Amino acid sequence: MVHASSLNGIIIMKSPLLFDVNNISVKLFRNFEEINEKDFLYFYRKIFGKVFSKDTFVWFDRLTNENIWAITIENESNKYVGLYGLLPLKFYLKGGECGGYLCHNVGVELKYAGTGLFQYIGKYILGKVLRNNEIAISFPNRLASRGHKAIGWKDMGSMLFYEKTEFNNNSKLDDKSVHEVDEFPKSLNKLLLKLRDGVDFSLKKDVSFLNWRISKPDHEYKCYVYNKGNKIYGYMILKFFCDNDNIGKGHIIDIQAEDKATLKSLLKKVENVKKRMNLNLLNMWVFEGSELLKTIESEGYKRSDDDYDYPLILYLKDNDLADQFVKLNKKKILISLADNDVF
Repeated sequence: MVHASSLNGIIIMKSPLLFDVNNISVKLFRNFEEINEKDFLYFYRKIFGKVFSKDTFVWFDRLTNENIWAITIENESNKYVGLYGLLPLKFYLKGGECGGYLCHNVGVELKYAGTGLFQYIGKYILGKVLRNNEIAISFPNRLASRGHKAIGWKDMGSMLFYEKTEFNNNSKLDDKSVHEVDEFPKSLNKLLLKLRDGVDFSLKKDVSFLNWRISKPDHEYKCYVYNKGNKIYGYMILKFFCDNDNIGKGHIIDIQAEDKATLKSLLKKVENVKKRMNLNLLNMWVFEGSELLKTIESEGYKRSDDDYDYPLILYLKDNDLADQFVKLNKKKILISLADNDVF
């Protein structure tokens, strides 16, 4: 039998749970130190097929001194069978601030796929952790997105995938105002505040956040600022990645600028970095409706297969807050893929 219920006016279909609830326990942990490291790393590799060191998961805790994990344990075997992470964040919403979370690293043991355990864990942790005036965002793949929406997550839009594979052989002179930095200077905070003007929704980011972001272990980043006359007009974070076919890629995971000329100078810098590092291609994700789209298209970036797009989804309990999000202009949403922990 299929049941239906209402959440903030949304009809949510409830499929029957195809697992023994009495054989499942969900435990919440506030930071990685509380977790059995060996069991966690083994399970993470098992469900995601990726190997990271303990340092990567301790890194989450360093932003606010906590990162909430819901770990699902099968009572009979005492083994991990599900995982759900919530990283505390702050957001700007129409001139004000609100608290919330980034939902990340969600998955279940293969034998529990399609049983409703994915949704069961989500309802549990969101019900326990999220307050009425808080929001949660996530950048799931499309398969996971369906599972999230089954418990009330909403679409906000999509991060569109753009790629540049064709380059001329002519060397482009670097703008001398674009500088590589090991970490972002405090003076960048003035630009970050200015970028909020006219924006209805964005993550609250300052220099401390950005420097935490680029300190993620097991990842390689290069960072740039456009600094002219002791004033910063733009910044960029570039991540390097080599896939299983040994194809070198440069991901532009965050790029913001005060004007189009600065943006183009930063993009020109990326092309020269690509040549020096012998990368095969450059890519980036841009939120639909973003002011960045026309500029990157003019610089030769082309929309790729939409299978690589990332949905941006939202979860909240408060009806008044929900109404505000329904009315948001997508052109006034400032989101980058660096706001997602994966990259």
